[in-house]
Amino acid sequence: MLDKKGKVLLHPQEKYLFQNVYDLKDKKEKLFIKKLIEDTIKHGEFFFNYDWGENGDKKSNKIAYSLYYKPFDLIIVSSISTNDLESELNAEKQKTIKDLNPLIQSITKEELGYVFIMDKKAQLVIHPNLNIYSKKMRDEIKRQNLFEKMKRAYKEKKSLNYKWDKKADFENFTYDKTAWIDYNSFFGWYISSSLYIDDLEKRAKEVDSFVINISLGFIFVIGLLAIIFLKKLLDPISVLTKNAVTAREGNLEVRNKIETNDELGILAKQFNTMLDSIENNTKNLEKKLKERTAEIEYKFYHDSLTGLPNRLLMLRELKTYEFSALNLISIDDLDNINELYGFEVGDKLLVEISKLLQNFADKKNLFLYRAGSNTFALLDLHLENFIVYDRIINEIQTLLKKEIEIKSLNLKIASDITVGTSISQDRQLACANIALKEAKKKGKKFTIYNQTIDTKKNIEKSIYWKDEIKSALKEDRIIPVFQPIFDKEEKIIKYEVLMRIEKRDKDEIYYISPAQFLYIAMQIKQYFSLSKRIIKKSFQYIDKIDKDISINISFNDIMNMEFIQFIKEKIDALDVKNRKKIVFEILESENITDYEILTQFIQEYRKKGIRIAIDDFGTGFSNFSYILKIKPDYIKIDGSLIKEIDTDFNSYELVKAIVSFSKSLGIKVIAEYIHSKEVYEIVKKLGVDEFQGYYLGKPENLIEQNIR
Repeated sequence: MLDKKGKVLLHPQEKYLFQNVYDLKDKKEKLFIKKLIEDTIKHGEFFFNYDWGENGDKKSNKIAYSLYYKPFDLIIVSSISTNDLESELNAEKQKTIKDLNPLIQSITKEELGYVFIMDKKAQLVIHPNLNIYSKKMRDEIKRQNLFEKMKRAYKEKKSLNYKWDKKADFENFTYDKTAWIDYNSFFGWYISSSLYIDDLEKRAKEVDSFVINISLGFIFVIGLLAIIFLKKLLDPISVLTKNAVTAREGNLEVRNKIETNDELGILAKQFNTMLDSIENNTKNLEKKLKERTAEIEYKFYHDSLTGLPNRLLMLRELKTYEFSALNLISIDDLDNINELYGFEVGDKLLVEISKLLQNFADKKNLFLYRAGSNTFALLDLHLENFIVYDRIINEIQTLLKKEIEIKSLNLKIASDITVGTSISQDRQLACANIALKEAKKKGKKFTIYNQTIDTKKNIEKSIYWKDEIKSALKEDRIIPVFQPIFDKEEKIIKYEVLMRIEKRDKDEIYYISPAQFLYIAMQIKQYFSLSKRIIKKSFQYIDKIDKDISINISFNDIMNMEFIQFIKEKIDALDVKNRKKIVFEILESENITDYEILTQFIQEYRKKGIRIAIDDFGTGFSNFSYILKIKPDYIKIDGSLIKEIDTDFNSYELVKAIVSFSKSLGIKVIAEYIHSKEVYEIVKKLGVDEFQGYYLGKPENLIEQNIR
């Protein structure tokens, strides 16, 4: 047994153990080990011969069979001397002749023909009248060219007709005979079953049956011996291969039960020992991954300064409550305090405010979150008297009017706050934020959201974009633009396909971002039409794009049967080369309600050569356990974290944790929203693999530029 470098791992002679024989030559000075290794790895198995002899021994030719055992990168070799093989074959041949001779004699009758056997040299091996085999008979065989006719009859699967003598008339070769020829490739014998034609009609059935039984029996014996030999050799190898495949598929409990003392038995024991080690290491790794996942999840969902649940956890939990009130509390003068006293004082003030609010929340049975750099949120699930809910807000105002003492700095600081409240709205956080902005705009201490704040403008906006989307679809102004994604050497390696509406103002062309119209498109059920247009155009020009492309897909798309049918048709229409250029960017969000369906979608398109990226990772919903399960090719960190990474400590720590988590699983990390050199340098140092943003490259209409 050898490894790929020619090192001997197992050998019946101890002197060769652990020696490197890669450059070993045979008696003809051929580097036969090198060729053996190369051809075995290339073909999986290999037959070859070589000349061998040691210490002045006589040269002997050897035949060998080698097998590449891929799970362990090992080459198993079995060899035998051709002299030994020929001796065994001759012995087996003589034994077979001895066993067959009585059979041949027993089926020979005076008035009928007989069975005889010739070897490849036209010599009679078995004949019922071998003892009277005369020179005249040999001459007659040559005269009639019987041996060549026998070979041709076997090859053409025809009977052989010729003239021969009879037992009662040895000298007269005038009797018509017919013979059926079979060939035994193992011994190189031509087996002839011959009959005199005038006797054939009498005994045809008897002789045919007998000849067939003899032939079948002979073939069966030879076949059975071959099967037994091959089974004994190949069964342990099959078991090892099957168990290696099973282990590779994740079942580490499989073990080999090969109780032999040969090389395969030793290999099986080493295989079992290796699996024991892998299984133990895997269990330890799973334990560490769970601990690390729990640690990262805690960091994701909690503010590092105050220890409070953060905005991400708040967004996640808001989805589970149908009837609630959300109060956004803005510390209005935090920026002034930071400039006047420094960020250290500002942070201490936030910690003290969080303690006051936590005590208040505990008394009122509320939930407290840190929703932003200068914003806290109180979530009320009880609303016992929401008609007079302003009393709760007044209590919050009164609580935070007092001066807050920073004991470590011997300071007392008063701060102003504004409160925006949303009560049981579909978009609770957005509505509370609208109320907060309205209060600040009008100089109020608080505002409770109501539809009059934003309904009119929203209606006007909806009507405009409804008409614009329909017009853009009709006039074919829905176009894909391509934003480059760079590697660490600042080379473009792929493009993200983005949607735009093309607008013309006289001779000027400009493009409208989907941020302005996508929400409306979903409301008027035109989102699918827009997506189809973008995907269709992108695939239409994929041959002309010399880079990979990323296509955005949401969970709502995956749940849309019409979309699934459309994307399947488009992918199946591409050749293998172009399929491998496509990445599906799947948005990670709280909208994912059925991970089984999502998993099936990912598995189906991975088989087609499509790579998978999880987009906007690190926002309101990040399922780490699911990432462990599907292991995407890429994780794309949400732009809101990258945008402020150079100024916000929490964003920096979260990105650092995501990169560490991804690297441990072998997943590449992409950072988007790279808008400055400072941000670019930070994410590079954190180990991000790929980069995207306006600092590096803006989206371009490559189609109009003829795919430059």
